[in-house]
Amino acid sequence: MTYDESELLEVPGTLTQITFRKDEPGLVAIVRSGTVSSMFVLEEGRHHTCEYNVGFMRIPMCFYAKRVRNTVSKGKGVIELDYSVEMNGAETQRTKMKITLG
Repeated sequence: MTYDESELLEVPGTLTQITFRKDEPGLVAIVRSGTVSSMFVLEEGRHHTCEYNVGFMRIPMCFYAKRVRNTVSKGKGVIELDYSVEMNGAETQRTKMKITLG
């Protein structure tokens, strides 16, 4: 699933793509592309590290998923994500999202 996130992030041309494998619905990857870019993986109860590219530098960030629920199949279902972003061990942002398809 791909959507334009320019207005929310206040960065023109930002596209976000959420993907997962059918055999691992609890492991969700989010890829942002555009002026700023990142790719991160969300897996409930696990930390994953990525780099956030802001154009002139890359910032290491850690993502911790408190909740990953994914019932999407054949273009219908719900993805629920609750995750935090950490920098240098401190939580900087918490995101909760629920996407309903079909």
